Amino acid sequence: MPAKRRRADSVPYDEEQELTSSQESGEADTAMRTILEALRKQTTKRPQDDKKFLQKMRNSLIEELQSETTELLESKDRCEKLFTAATIEYAKIEDSIHKEWVNLENRSILSEKLHRDLEVLEVKASKTHSETRDGGLNKMLHACQAMASAVDKVDMNEAKREGKHEQGETGRR
Repeated sequence: MPAKRRRADSVPYDEEQELTSSQESGEADTAMRTILEALRKQTTKRPQDDKKFLQKMRNSLIEELQSETTELLESKDRCEKLFTAATIEYAKIEDSIHKEWVNLENRSILSEKLHRDLEVLEVKASKTHSETRDGGLNKMLHACQAMASAVDKVDMNEAKREGKHEQGETGRR
């Protein structure tokens, strides 16, 4: 049996155990070297494959992004065209409403003026009729009343048209 020696730190040293350990570590080193060599061979092939794969993925992602970008730009153009058309249509409608409003204001002013003139004529006619008792003035009074009723009919027709116009706008909304 081999002699046991002591190490410097006073731990018993067994040569047989040393030989067994070194053989085991040698076998482990050989196995480790074999594994590392296999990994090296595998990794030397893999980067090229990975590079090709990554290049394909990159190209497909670029194509997909370009396609999406094209679709977004086309959609943006369509939206801008629709917005421009809507803005133009809005301006036309706004202008039409303004013109109609001015027209209605003018009609209202004209209607008020006609009513005032009729009232003045009625007062004059009644004074003159009571003073002179002339049948001609009575005819004039009837003519004034007929004009007043015609103006009232025009006002009622306008009110009906406005109501239909508002109903039409409400129905379209």
